[in-house]
Amino acid sequence: MKALTIAVSVVVLGFLAAVFVIPASAKPQQPIDRIPIVAQCRADQKMWFAKLEASPVASGPSDVTYSTLTAWFGEMDACGAVDPQNEITYYNTQSETVGAQSMRTENFIRRRNLFNQFIAKDAAGQR
Repeated sequence: MKALTIAVSVVVLGFLAAVFVIPASAKPQQPIDRIPIVAQCRADQKMWFAKLEASPVASGPSDVTYSTLTAWFGEMDACGAVDPQNEITYYNTQSETVGAQSMRTENFIRRRNLFNQFIAKDAAGQR
């Protein structure tokens, strides 16, 4: 039964990534009000990644809003363009922010007892 729960969670996270991450990366990012400088990019990346990694839960730090995570994602995207030698580092931070957002979304679905409905609709091909 535990393996089934893990498998279902993986399916849900994959779905959430497809719903939230792929469309977000396909659209132009929200414009940032400035072109980031490399030193600021590196400082923000270190601080944000450490904060995300230090969080005791997969949904990320409780004092950081969903919208702030979205802004972090956008800035890290811009930083990859101005500091290409560290692009993978910025990408890793983006992945952590998306993971936190996905877990928050899944937790929201579960708290409202919509998870089983979601699974049933997905199994029925309603994607």
